Amino acid sequence: MQQITVRLPERTLAEVDREAAKAGASRSEYIREVLASRDDSPEHEQEVEGLRTEVDRLRRQLAAANSRIDASNELVRAVEREQSLAERKAQAGLVTRAKWWLTGMPSSSSEAARVTEPEADPEPTASGRTRTRR
Repeated sequence: MQQITVRLPERTLAEVDREAAKAGASRSEYIREVLASRDDSPEHEQEVEGLRTEVDRLRRQLAAANSRIDASNELVRAVEREQSLAERKAQAGLVTRAKWWLTGMPSSSSEAARVTEPEADPEPTASGRTRTRR
């Protein structure tokens, strides 16, 4: 066996000493065992390839889940828009609803806010009575 000198940072050397003590070996014996146990066998390559395949499968699964979440979020937004339209219809007066029935309901809430029913103002007649003008 040939002797070599290796320089290691103190932290690394302390870690090697701890692991050697756990294994019940000297520092030199432990380093020889670690170096001998490293193996670039096809078995490790197959394991790495299997892990890569699993990562690809999980990425595809995540993309599909994100797509379903996006579709669900769009559905929620559509339901909220429908609820908003239903609330606007419920709060609108008869004249406004009739106008919407004839011309279509405005699509934006700012457009709907501008549509208001005219207030009734009394107008005097020749006989002195008042009539409501719309």
